[in-house]
Amino acid sequence: MKTFSVHGELSTGFEQSIEMVQNGLLEQGFGVISRIDMHTALKEKIDVDFRKYSTLGACNPQFSHQVLVSDPQAGLLLPCNITVEELSEGGTKVSFIKPTEMLSLGEIGENKKISEIAVEVEGRFLLWPKISSANNVDIINSFIYMATHYR
Repeated sequence: MKTFSVHGELSTGFEQSIEMVQNGLLEQGFGVISRIDMHTALKEKIDVDFRKYSTLGACNPQFSHQVLVSDPQAGLLLPCNITVEELSEGGTKVSFIKPTEMLSLGEIGENKKISEIAVEVEGRFLLWPKISSANNVDIINSFIYMATHYR
């Protein structure tokens, strides 16, 4: 079965997991340019309690520029989203959409330059857990499994 996303679990708390994700992305040349705390927004807008769940918008300015020059419509798919969610049994789940899947939509997917950038970005995303989570064997194994079985 083909999957459009990659997931891993961390045994750390919510804010620590977000910090680990941010640091790992930074080491791979990405910055977090946005953070949407869905649990806060849902409480404020419709007064419901929801587990801690944040979406981080990750951006590498060089790659983003190249993609936008190749096809301005690709901006509809930027930045790359990474979610961090608190698990009821403890720890967190980290997920990201595979750039090769996201940037394969419609005419954008026919653009060779964008496809090459998507492969590079995805490769860097798959590297960060190994760098930032050396003591978190669970997320390393999850990402390595996903990288080797669903590429």
